[in-house]
Amino acid sequence: MTERLADFIVHKLCRKGLIREDEKRIYKVGFDVMIGTLANSSVILAVGFFLRDAGGAALFLLCFCTVRNYCGGYHAKTRAKCLMVMVAAFCFVSLMSEMVAGSFGILLYGYVGISIALGCVLFWFVPVTDITKRYTPDDEAGNRRKALRILLIWYSAMCMGIAWDSAVAVKISMTMNVIAWMVLAAKPWRTAGIGKCR
Repeated sequence: MTERLADFIVHKLCRKGLIREDEKRIYKVGFDVMIGTLANSSVILAVGFFLRDAGGAALFLLCFCTVRNYCGGYHAKTRAKCLMVMVAAFCFVSLMSEMVAGSFGILLYGYVGISIALGCVLFWFVPVTDITKRYTPDDEAGNRRKALRILLIWYSAMCMGIAWDSAVAVKISMTMNVIAWMVLAAKPWRTAGIGKCR
């Protein structure tokens, strides 16, 4: 559906002379990605509203999209599966964050231990390279630096959140943990390049 809408928009822009015929494929891909991202975001926000966690949905989208854009990980083969994975990830983050935020003692220490281990996974393996794309060694090194900066920003925000609002810190932490599991699902030790096991 997003492809047809993107094709319609590009066709209109081409007929009006705003883009050239030889640029249609590039614009179609761009509009398709934009429309798909907007649709997925809208669904996540709607689910967040339904779960009475609209703020958590916005935070999840901001964290999830920025980190996944630079760090990689598991990618579904279809848009529908991608949306299902995102909705499942958000529901897990939303529901489990409430449980973790209210916990104490050994459960909380266990969660912190697991979060530290999964954080190490992210710092060790990112970015997980996409085997369908060809990167130069300079591109791979640049992508790794960007991914590490993004991770540092989000982990810093999580640490600041602990002092400011522990519920926000837990949501960021839980989102980062879900992303770490997605990175592991991509089996980064099997790929060549930056994501290769060192």
